[in-house]
Order: sequence, then structure tokens, then C-alpha cells
Amino acid sequence: MDWLRRIPRLVILFAGITLVFLAALAWLSWRVIAQDRAVEQQRRLERCELAAGNAAAQLTRQMADLQRMLSDTGAGRPMQIPAHGIALLVFRDDFLEQQLGARLPYYPGLGFARETSQDQFRAAETLEFTDKQPLKAAALYAQIVERREPDVRAAALVRLARAYRLAKLPSKAIEAYRSLAGMGSVTVWGDPAEMLAHFGAAEIYSEGGDSAALLSEAALSDWRRPGKDAAWPHLQSGDSR
Repeated sequence: MDWLRRIPRLVILFAGITLVFLAALAWLSWRVIAQDRAVEQQRRLERCELAAGNAAAQLTRQMADLQRMLSDTGAGRPMQIPAHGIALLVFRDDFLEQQLGARLPYYPGLGFARETSQDQFRAAETLEFTDKQPLKAAALYAQIVERREPDVRAAALVRLARAYRLAKLPSKAIEAYRSLAGMGSVTVWGDPAEMLAHFGAAEIYSEGGDSAALLSEAALSDWRRPGKDAAWPHLQSGDSR
């Protein structure tokens, strides 16, 4: 009968040993998983470092080629077409004279970048930002839009569209951007009015989730459409490659 009394002790002993082995197995499994994760992270880090090194080396080569090209141009040698993805712009007397390499959607004209006085917008901007009354600010901007000076009108239209966006009136903002786009190469803060208009309208369509209108707006801003270079008379068509 003694062996019957020893059965519970044996069961408890067996269960204890089993639990110890299970705990050890679980710990070993966790260690293996942790090591695998560490190895994978290290491999990812090494791949990123390798990719960064290759990109840096390629960029260094491109910069050296570009510097050599500019040095040759300064020495009077014929200009070479830059590597793929690089745009080279030649300015003379604050105007873009020649373009080589990658085509750009818009070409800057430094002679057009005359900053408009901010005094005439101060009252409207106070209403817009300080008093949080964008509709009243929009009314003042609309009055300034009636001015004849192209740079003043363009600057007012940018602010008018901004005020309508703050007032949650995207359709009115789009109308202001359409008027702004019609001003072509007139600059606001050094950027072409047409470019600012397309970017602003695209942001509205993107925020509203209107993919079709967004694609249409992107097509309007494409430099490949007919007559695109007409907005930049200082860029001669024969100089564009």
C-alpha cells in the first residue's frame, strides 16, 4: 500500500519536471526568435548602408561631372548635355537664355521676380490671421484684384484663394486659382503665377479625394502641352533641348 501513497508525490514530481522543461523550451524559443530578429535588423541595416553608400558615390560622380562641365563652359568650350535627370539652365542679364538636359514644368525668369509691397495686404491679412475672419479678408483681397498692376493682382489672387480655403469654400478658391493661372509668367514670391495656381488647385482636389480632377489638373500643368513655352518669351525655342 506504500506505493499507492507515493503516486501523488510522483505525479507532482513529474508535473514539476515537465513545467521546468516547458519553461526552458519557451525561454530557448524566445531567445532564438529574438536572435533571428536581431540578425534580420542587422541585415536590413547593412543593406541600407550599402544602398546609401552607392547613392553617395553616384551623386559624387555626378557632381564631379557637372563641375567639370561647368568649368569647360566657363573656359569657352561647347556646352555638353548633362546626365539623365539633371537640368542645366543658363542665365544672362537675369533671364533664362538656354536650357539643357531634363525638361522642367516651368522655367524661372529672374527679371520678373519683383516683390510686391506688403503694405496693401496688411489690413486683409490681419482679418485673415489675427481676427480669424477669412471671408472679410477675401472681400478686401477681391478689391485689390481689381488693380491693374499684374504683380499686385497675382499676389492678391494667391491670398484670395488662400482665404477661401480657410473659409472652407474650395469652389471659390478654385475660381481664384483659375484667374491666377491665366496670368502666366507673372511671379508671386519669385514663382510663376500659373505654377502656383496649378499647385494650389491640385492640393484642393487631393484634400477632397477627387482623383479625376487631380489628374486633370496635373495634365494642365504639363510642360509638354502645346504652347507651354509661350508663357516664357525670354526662353528661345531654338535654345531648348
